[in-house]
Amino acid sequence: MSARRPLNSEMREWLQAEMAAWQQQQVITADQATAILGQYETENATKQRQQNVYLIALGGIAALMFAASVLLLVSFNWQAIPAAGKLTIIFGALIGIYAAGVGCWRAGYPRLAEVIFFFAALMYGASIWLIAQVFHMSAHYPDGYFWWAVGVLPLALILDTLPLHALFAVLLAAWFSTEIVGHRHLGAILFGYRWHSMPNVVLLAPILAAPGMWLAYRNQSYLRLAIYLSVIVGWICLQPVAWDWDGAAAYFIAAVGAWLLILGESHQPGSKLSIPYRVLGVLLYGGALLPLSFHWYYREWYQVPHIILLTLIIATSTGLALAAAEFTRFRLLESGQKKQADLIADIRQRQWLPLCLAGVVAMLTLLPALGGSGRNNDDPLWHIMATIAANAAMVALALWLLWVGLRDDRGQPFIAGILYFLLWMVVRYSDLFGFEAGMLGAAALFAACGVTIGGLAWFWHQRKKVLHV
Repeated sequence: MSARRPLNSEMREWLQAEMAAWQQQQVITADQATAILGQYETENATKQRQQNVYLIALGGIAALMFAASVLLLVSFNWQAIPAAGKLTIIFGALIGIYAAGVGCWRAGYPRLAEVIFFFAALMYGASIWLIAQVFHMSAHYPDGYFWWAVGVLPLALILDTLPLHALFAVLLAAWFSTEIVGHRHLGAILFGYRWHSMPNVVLLAPILAAPGMWLAYRNQSYLRLAIYLSVIVGWICLQPVAWDWDGAAAYFIAAVGAWLLILGESHQPGSKLSIPYRVLGVLLYGGALLPLSFHWYYREWYQVPHIILLTLIIATSTGLALAAAEFTRFRLLESGQKKQADLIADIRQRQWLPLCLAGVVAMLTLLPALGGSGRNNDDPLWHIMATIAANAAMVALALWLLWVGLRDDRGQPFIAGILYFLLWMVVRYSDLFGFEAGMLGAAALFAACGVTIGGLAWFWHQRKKVLHV
């Protein structure tokens, strides 16, 4: 028997009211209503699940406070304790905390054990720095974050709790960001050897995050996926810093955002696992388009070889992805799996606008190369073309979000599309008419924004009424 699906209190009340109305209309019988409700968790199970979430959150905060108090207590008398005593305190505390966690787990108190293990993970990290202080060790300080993250990873994978996943993600992000930003000149470490001819790209970071991604997909948890996807995307977005592509950062981030939107639409329709990809994609693509939508941005452009390489990367990866999807669909049709082949075709249709957004980025990266290298203030034609393309992409992104909200019957993408379109209106007003139009122009702009919001709100309300009739 499959596990019952979760159901919050508001949805349970709505479902019970609807089933009562259906029984009065003789659409369903009492037995059918009981069978439908039996597909979901009981009311007591819902309350218990909510209480567990609150207990874990409070327990995590308590563990943080307790860890801080222990560190302050030890630090107060730290200098007076001999080195052997310090090591005894450190390892004794760690062994005692882990033993307490295992004991609680075996005794049937898993929530308390999770809090204790979270506290143990914090104390493990503190122990790394304390041991280094005991022996007066001066080393490459990002290594401390690395070994702390390596120690937390097994706990996060075995216990599979959100606080431990979040702690590991923060530590991993702290490690690769300090390596890339502060020590990119040291070179890349491959097979135990540091290659000084390459920048410090920290290739181990996505490898360490891969088990968490796999666990998120196995458990169909979009929250865990959001944690690890954010780490991997953060690592990718720092690559222009590692490779000294600072001038190409906006283009690179826009390309990453477009690909996240493509990957988000690669999931089955209605899958919650697409949400983290879509949210991060909109933030990166929409944010990177803001500077690219200004005409003055292109007057400061340089690094043409990097532009050409980025264009080739976008075009090659997009072509390979489309070819792989078409090849898979063809093989499924050959084997008689028409339903799966139709699903791939449906996904490909949903990807057309994100693919076009990726094409806009490729065009934006290619225009400076066609316009010449260096600061090309004498030939503004490609500046104007790039500005128009970036603004068109911003409007297209806003309209696509509105369409996604209507397609999936979800209010968040719909509202995000409204807000982004309003942001585009305000930015363009300040850019084009801010000084000339003055207060009257600003009043007209805000009135137009109010009419837009009111009209879209009325449209969403009417649509909901039609869907629920």
